[in-house]
Amino acid sequence: VAEEANSSQTKRETVMTNSKLEPVEFPDSSHLQDAIQKGLGRALLWAKKGLWTDKAILLNACLHDLRYDRQCEEARGPWLWQIMRAVGVTDEFRGAIFDSLFTVDNGYAGKQLCQFAVFYARNGDEKFRMRLHEIVARKPDQHDPTFGAEELIELDGEAGFLFAARVHGESLPTRECEEWDAVALIETAIAKLGEPAVVTLLDRESQHAQAMKRLRESWRSSIERKASQPKQSHADRMRQVSLNTVIHAAEAEKDQAGLFRGWGMYADEADLRVVLDRLLNTQDPAALVNYLRVFSNRPMPEFNEKLLCLLDHDDENIRARAFSALAKNTHPKIREFALDQLNERIMEPDFLELFIRNFVPGDEQTLLGALRIPEEVSQRHDFLMDLLKVLEHNADSKCHELATIVYGFTPCGPCRHDATKLLINRKVAPAWLIEECRHDAVEDTRRLAATPTVEK
Repeated sequence: VAEEANSSQTKRETVMTNSKLEPVEFPDSSHLQDAIQKGLGRALLWAKKGLWTDKAILLNACLHDLRYDRQCEEARGPWLWQIMRAVGVTDEFRGAIFDSLFTVDNGYAGKQLCQFAVFYARNGDEKFRMRLHEIVARKPDQHDPTFGAEELIELDGEAGFLFAARVHGESLPTRECEEWDAVALIETAIAKLGEPAVVTLLDRESQHAQAMKRLRESWRSSIERKASQPKQSHADRMRQVSLNTVIHAAEAEKDQAGLFRGWGMYADEADLRVVLDRLLNTQDPAALVNYLRVFSNRPMPEFNEKLLCLLDHDDENIRARAFSALAKNTHPKIREFALDQLNERIMEPDFLELFIRNFVPGDEQTLLGALRIPEEVSQRHDFLMDLLKVLEHNADSKCHELATIVYGFTPCGPCRHDATKLLINRKVAPAWLIEECRHDAVEDTRRLAATPTVEK
């Protein structure tokens, strides 16, 4: 039974890889769901052509945040609004979207709902304007006290900023991190209204309202403190850390990943040789992880074949750090290991990184022949991101097929943008891909596809 399950899984993954990546002419519900989940431009194109046949899928995308990486990909309200208009459902969805604004409590998921509120209010529905005011006043997300303020400023300009600023200023004495919050709100306003207008408003209003005075002083205090603080580069800070400090921290089993990685980037080669020697002669798992981190962003002073054994270590963390460290090196033995293990371990986390600096022309077909797309979303994202790194690092790679696979299967909008940029820069992007990228959910991808030539 286990063998049949594994065989079925492999077959399913292979079918995914070999499936047609360009958009179908007449999409069914599965095509619509896939496109709107990822933010593919074909979703908007199908809507404009009158081919959107499942309103439930669209409504679900409007009421829930489907982005894979909410920190890196902008909220999709404006993009989804275009689809809603093309399908003709803005009035039909009005009630469900308005009701969702009553229960919104998350700055990530709620942002696109607030963006919808701006569109509805601009179309004359004052209930949505009032709802935005209530959200800004209520502060439903304790981790984002300025939630809703950007959309209110977008809608009402200076009046929107003054409302948000008064609410914010009144709450400053009761909250921690008040300066950070003040800076976030004011910088948002500056981006929308311009700094002269915001400074003038703050100066004027602070003369009459104590809340506005607190907000203005909090912002000014933050600016003055930053200006007075001596600046020291990360490189200079790391160069001040001694070899003995690093050894003590590594062998004391302290979790200081940033220290080891940063120190390794700027350390003298003689010091790196000492660390490498200790790495080769320790069996302690925590020390192994720490010493490997020293080489996570810099080649080792010399390669030792004994290090390949760490790629088969029982400890998952050691394996991960070993892949990362060895991937920074170019050596025939690393390439030999990668090719020998490719078919069995291609989907193992970090395995593809070994090809980044050990790739030779022709490996594209070898990778394509072994390629299987993981079904678990986060694993698929990491796997395809590593595949893209291999192509980006090797300028002579024939990236057309593999980069198009990354484009079509990654759940991540920014990764899709990077795959698109690679294809366009190397002048191998298919016409259908460029066309749908002009309608992508990610603004940078739309801009990229609209640009005749792209600089590397």
